[in-house]
Amino acid sequence: MLALAFHSRLSLAWNTVGMESDSFSAFSRSIELNGHLQFIDLSNNELSPSNGKTLSESLKNNGTLKSVDLRSNHLGLSGGSALLKMLKKNHSISSLQLSGNQIPHETMEAIGKQHFECIFIIGWL
Repeated sequence: MLALAFHSRLSLAWNTVGMESDSFSAFSRSIELNGHLQFIDLSNNELSPSNGKTLSESLKNNGTLKSVDLRSNHLGLSGGSALLKMLKKNHSISSLQLSGNQIPHETMEAIGKQHFECIFIIGWL
């Protein structure tokens, strides 16, 4: 994970990084500790509600990420709720893409109210 330390953008779209929960936990921890990364694309990665919780815990403590793309995963209610809690502590994220995650409409609205610059399409859950 040392390679992450010197890049500001990371795209892992379509890599199924959510399939191995132990590996994803280690990956999330590296995101938490990274002080250079500003953009991360984890779209289409089979991220589960549990992965959403793990990632949210790591994002709470990352002050450099500005854009997080989580489109087309499987975060559901618990993953969406974890992201909502994370946004109450992390004020550096200005773009959060969540469409296609089966996050209930009410949770998406709460995320939007908490973080008005979030990018999501309510009709495409």
